[in-house]
Amino acid sequence: RPEWCLRAFKSVLRDTIQQNDVQILISDNSYDNKTEQILAPYLTSQTIYWRTTPTTGMVGNWNLLLKEAAGTYILWLHDDDFLLPGGLSKILQTLKASPSCDFHVFSAKIVDHNEKTLFRAGEHREKILDPSSALLALFTHSSFIRFPSAVVSTTVANNEGGFDASQGDAADLCMWARLASTAGLATHKALVVAYTVHTAQTTSRMFNAATLRQISDLAAPYESAIGKDKLAKALSKFFWRFVIGGSIRAITKSDFKEAKRIMHLTTTEMFQTKSCPIQWLPLRLMLTFIAKVNNQ
Repeated sequence: RPEWCLRAFKSVLRDTIQQNDVQILISDNSYDNKTEQILAPYLTSQTIYWRTTPTTGMVGNWNLLLKEAAGTYILWLHDDDFLLPGGLSKILQTLKASPSCDFHVFSAKIVDHNEKTLFRAGEHREKILDPSSALLALFTHSSFIRFPSAVVSTTVANNEGGFDASQGDAADLCMWARLASTAGLATHKALVVAYTVHTAQTTSRMFNAATLRQISDLAAPYESAIGKDKLAKALSKFFWRFVIGGSIRAITKSDFKEAKRIMHLTTTEMFQTKSCPIQWLPLRLMLTFIAKVNNQ
């Protein structure tokens, strides 16, 4: 997505107040040179660009960037997301004010492919979470961390071995859990990044039973740190938020068949012990009705 990659790149460049504090790495994982051509006029002395040949895949590309990063902290900015005006300065100011914290999560807003704001997500309070509390938050809220809103210690991330490619689409959640279990995390109300929702993004293919089983498996090792009952309640909220969020995405695209398929996940065995939170019951009934009626 060359044009979107240029948008992401420019969103970093426009915040020039403290550019000397920033190294920009661009790992081009595409199959042709279109991205290279469109970025070439904008590359600067602080920018390191390369093409991965052959392509490494999504998780491999994340790890390659981590390996090459020289900064104290790293933020992964996908080609379809972008920093908001002043976002970089807010991030740098926060990091300088909290030099002992290794894992930061900022607030993000959600936009569509036309940059229209859909809603603000991950609107965090200023808070320090110890490892147990951080893990509980991760496994309670399926969108607790929007990928480009995470800023982590490069050293700590490397010490954790980077992202685990065997986890596939859940590799990011797996990484956040490992980091949280050792470092805890700090949440911030500063709105710094836009997260783009579109049909081609990886998360669009995640709304299935296999992903939910994988999340349960990821959470299991942390039961002793969180507590069995707390983890069970957390996963109930996670699962329901996950399927409701996926159904809403499908309905906004008028894909009622897909919405019905996603809502049908709540009738499977893995939901038998996961009751729908009371505050979401009206939304659940409405989504189920809309998907069913429009799919007839």
